[in-house]
Amino acid sequence: MTTKEIVNIIESEYPKFSQEIWDNSGLLIDNDNAKINGILICFDITEYTINEAIERNCNFIISHHPLFINGLKKISSETYTERVIRRAIKNDIAIYCCHTPVDKSRNGISFKMATELGLENIDFLDKDAANDFGLGIIGSLKQALDPTDFVKLVKEKFSLPIIRHSQLPDTQIKTVAFCGGSGASLINKALAKQADAYICGDIKHHDYFNSQEGILLIDAGHFETEIAIKDLFFSVFSKKIPNFAVYLAKTDKSPINYF
Repeated sequence: MTTKEIVNIIESEYPKFSQEIWDNSGLLIDNDNAKINGILICFDITEYTINEAIERNCNFIISHHPLFINGLKKISSETYTERVIRRAIKNDIAIYCCHTPVDKSRNGISFKMATELGLENIDFLDKDAANDFGLGIIGSLKQALDPTDFVKLVKEKFSLPIIRHSQLPDTQIKTVAFCGGSGASLINKALAKQADAYICGDIKHHDYFNSQEGILLIDAGHFETEIAIKDLFFSVFSKKIPNFAVYLAKTDKSPINYF
């Protein structure tokens, strides 16, 4: 397998053209279409990730979050991003980042986690009218749940040590909207579609006042709502190249700690 062949496998499942205009998905560091020894799948690219790739003899890394989105003015050793770039180039490691294309796919994180929550009749929360892509999902529980029981379910499914949420409503939870990662911008979409609850990561203080409209808002964490993306990538490679060396990074962890 070569770099181009691996890229083709990724983009056949998660087309690069589907990314948001502000995003920076794709092959961010090339290695001149080298022969690939192994693939390391990670969530974020850090210095630990690069070291793990070198130790596992992987010269192709696929991550969810882009190594950089804004332009770089220099490549020195001052920041972890610059150090990662230098180390990747020195070791001839290609880096591919698949960010919003996997967020917007039916075989993406929002649909996967909706299934984990037991939702049915799932569809996009904010659909691209011209294509079968979109951000977030909306679906329904098989049986309505008391708000307290629903919060407990979310805490369990996302393995959360603590959970942040708005005031519990008086009504039961039946229609649920979800968006992996940063999704506070879709709260109004969830309200418009009359969701009883909306789950995402990175909800800010003032966003919670939307709960006065009767919706339960849950911040389940950016890392926690998207880490299963690694399993999606692994599944794609397992089907396309089942006998190839593909590894899930062991060094991924949330940068947020709880006391």
